[in-house]
Amino acid sequence: MPANVLFAPMAYSRYEASQTLPEKFSRMLKKTGLAQKVKGKTVAIKMHVGDGINYSTIPPVFVRKLVDFIRENGGDCFITDHY
Repeated sequence: MPANVLFAPMAYSRYEASQTLPEKFSRMLKKTGLAQKVKGKTVAIKMHVGDGINYSTIPPVFVRKLVDFIRENGGDCFITDHY
């Protein structure tokens, strides 16, 4: 079965908060079916938070959006990093 790929372009049609990438990410989360999968579960959010001189990390606003989404849908979560 092929996977559905969701995409949020960086381009925006007007200067509004709803057109920002974090808000597009929030709308994408609602389309993923993740809400049903996290309900009543503990979820590990695995992310790399940097190593040495690496500075290419996920902006905190996206992590916050994901954590809020999981909690709003009945899940409990924690962030982990292991290398």
